[in-house]
Amino acid sequence: MSEGNQALAVILGRDHPARGIARNLFYLSRMIELGAGKAEAAAGIATEMDLARLWWRYGGGRTEDDGRLARLKVLRAMGAQVLSSPGRVAFKIDDLDSSTVGELLRFDSLREDTKGATVAFRHDVLRDWAIGFLFFEDGERLTALPMDKPLPPGLARGLEVAARLALDADSTGERWSALLAVVEREGSHGSWTRPVLLALPRAEHALAYFVSLSPMLLEADGRRLSEIIRLMIAVESEPIAKLVARLKPTIPIPAGAGDLIVPRGQSWVWLVLWLVASGDVLPTARIPDVVKVFQAWLISTQHQTYPFNARIVDYLFDWLARVEEAMSYRAYRNSEDVPPSLNIPHLHDVRDEIRMTAFSFAHLSPAAAERYLSDLNPDEVRHHDMQAILKAPGTLARAAPAAMATFTLGALIEKENPDDLYRGNRRRFGPFGAHDHLLSPASPSQGPFLDLLEHAPAEGLRVIRGLVEHATQ
Repeated sequence: MSEGNQALAVILGRDHPARGIARNLFYLSRMIELGAGKAEAAAGIATEMDLARLWWRYGGGRTEDDGRLARLKVLRAMGAQVLSSPGRVAFKIDDLDSSTVGELLRFDSLREDTKGATVAFRHDVLRDWAIGFLFFEDGERLTALPMDKPLPPGLARGLEVAARLALDADSTGERWSALLAVVEREGSHGSWTRPVLLALPRAEHALAYFVSLSPMLLEADGRRLSEIIRLMIAVESEPIAKLVARLKPTIPIPAGAGDLIVPRGQSWVWLVLWLVASGDVLPTARIPDVVKVFQAWLISTQHQTYPFNARIVDYLFDWLARVEEAMSYRAYRNSEDVPPSLNIPHLHDVRDEIRMTAFSFAHLSPAAAERYLSDLNPDEVRHHDMQAILKAPGTLARAAPAAMATFTLGALIEKENPDDLYRGNRRRFGPFGAHDHLLSPASPSQGPFLDLLEHAPAEGLRVIRGLVEHATQ
């Protein structure tokens, strides 16, 4: 294709900024048509919004000629009819200027629906662009719509286009925020807010917008950020059980994996990159939401090498330590010594999810895993937590074998306390006290032993010899 057409050669080139949208044949055809066969004109289009703005600027034509305003008038009239009846597809030619309709037909912005009687937008994308520009240029059109019922599907994409145009037009986010205020007015159905919020992660320059809008996203304990994350999980992801059933239906889904998800779409990349860059300033109340994002990302990229994945694991171990500290019992002499609340409900559930994710991907950040294990005091870790760590250590043994071996010995071999009144009673459990049957029945893969022997034989032997010596004594 490139050899046969110079304009195509420019757009389909590996380094062209519009390479991402040029693989869509409709966008490709629009880029060629709007560029009027001139490579330099087509080269100025990098994103879908660039393409939409040029199409609207030309009034659905090829240039800013004398008929541009008349064509825009027809497009606005058709868009207004869609606003009043979102399910409308065809428009009566008798209600429109026939000569202008003829131009739009020649320029492939419209198509005949019923020969000589009705016309329709050449593509749904063009209808969405027209609606988006109506909302963007005339806010009163959106304000005038009733929003007490769910957002009609025919307007959803157009509302997202308007939000993306608002983001492009104002880097401060004020126009986007004003659009949000309209769809969030009292009595408005929640579905009207979704396209406006999703416009941010779906935008071509999403990372730059996340950075510039950080104060707005993080205010009020990150309420806006939480809304975007939950929408991404609901709309831009797929349950891992569903994915496995489609690709490998013979593989059984392990118990507990039903809630795991995998991301879909490029928008996750920008969200994750910004969250990693902002991890130190994220409100603690948003930790549960961000953990779900990081978990989905690490699962989907486990066979790829992204340097920032190690930083994600650093955050997970840091948050795990903070949550466990908040769950521990401490006595404080003065009220001012009490640390501030994390503002996280259901701390046990959150801790379990962070622990599972951090342990599973501990090998990506050995330093964080070693730091976490070294800071654990086996004498202070509660019995059930000790069991959870030893029975499901994930990749801790691979990441920090020496620290894992030391923790295992300290956890399984209880220190003698001569002042313990129940010392004699506890011996009846066996050489390892309450942990005597922790790893029974015997299994090579149960606990950290096999991983230690495979990844650090010396540390594995240190654990086994230590346990045997203690038991024989």
